[in-house]
Amino acid sequence: MDKILYFYRGYSYLRLEEYEKAVADLEKATILDQTNADAFSSLAAAYLELKEYEDVIRTATKAIILNPKDAASYFNRGIAYNFTHKFDKAYSDFSEVVSLEPTNDDAIVNRDLLLKKVQSE
Repeated sequence: MDKILYFYRGYSYLRLEEYEKAVADLEKATILDQTNADAFSSLAAAYLELKEYEDVIRTATKAIILNPKDAASYFNRGIAYNFTHKFDKAYSDFSEVVSLEPTNDDAIVNRDLLLKKVQSE
């Protein structure tokens, strides 16, 4: 199957909340096309739904390398960092989301909550 077809089918599974199927297709898409930032970003989102936080961090990082303005990947990686108790990294990612999307209320709230954790460390 073509790399684009894996991506779109995987993305469709993600939207349908069929996360295991999404991961399977999106992993294939990223293997076949190491430059598709959207595939890595979508894969990170699917991993997040499955609570595979280290996989979220790895794939979101790859998406960010490919597209440094990908606010969704920073957000998802920030969530994963928070769940893995890497609060300073989570704070940094949510701050980046706010710089890219100043009206992103979810990022603002997460960043502000993390500020208290980071300051107490």
